[in-house]
Amino acid sequence: MTIFNVGVIGTGMLGSAILKNLDGLSEQSNLNIYCCNRTTEKAIKFTQKSKSIKYCSSLAEIVNNCQYIFLAVNTESALQTTKEIAELASKDFVLLSAEAVTKLEELENCFKGNKALIARIMLNTNISSRGSAIVYTFNKQLRESQFGEHTEKLLSMLGSTTSAKENQLLSYTVIAGCLPSFIYIAVEAVQDAAVCSGLPIDEATDVLLETWLGALSRVKESKKSLNEIKHELYYPNGITIKGIRSLEKEGFRRAIIESYLKML
Repeated sequence: MTIFNVGVIGTGMLGSAILKNLDGLSEQSNLNIYCCNRTTEKAIKFTQKSKSIKYCSSLAEIVNNCQYIFLAVNTESALQTTKEIAELASKDFVLLSAEAVTKLEELENCFKGNKALIARIMLNTNISSRGSAIVYTFNKQLRESQFGEHTEKLLSMLGSTTSAKENQLLSYTVIAGCLPSFIYIAVEAVQDAAVCSGLPIDEATDVLLETWLGALSRVKESKKSLNEIKHELYYPNGITIKGIRSLEKEGFRRAIIESYLKML
């Protein structure tokens, strides 16, 4: 069985979510997990909640111990942290950048011509419970190395994976990273509407979530188009089509499209 020595740099919201996922896998997989953070207390506090995650006091410890390093820092810190990692490199390892903007070429340049195995990955904080899709792209060196297949295996342990071209990643970032916020707003709006109509919020939310989960499963499993599935719920002069008409009148579809495109 493959042994993965995995490090996470950054224990903010995304880094913590990745660590929580890895921690949950540690009992059934050969994982050695390490983490570090510029704010030491934050990283130590996180590791105190886990028996399998080891705290590292420096980037050097992460680089020396790990074959796979998740870079979960903000855009402002991504290149500088990568440069510091590159200066410490004395063996092959895979750098998995979860930062949305910095390109593979920029990350590779930090290694000043030395061999660099780099992946860019897109996901969201739902990764903590393996509820996030993971979209990834590898640089040429990683694709052609022995680490490539193992990196795909590691990512598939964390969630559902999709390989993409780098120029597609920003759009996938919107889907995999940002769109959950759209869903949360929609759920909250329906909650408010349900309460206004006289329903108790807890019971209404239970029904709402089960209905949406069922609808999403139907989309995933059905061979029919969305248009066909949608029309199964329509009846002449029925309440569903009246609701759809109201959404169209209020610009619901256009608002989603425009919001998506403005994030690119």
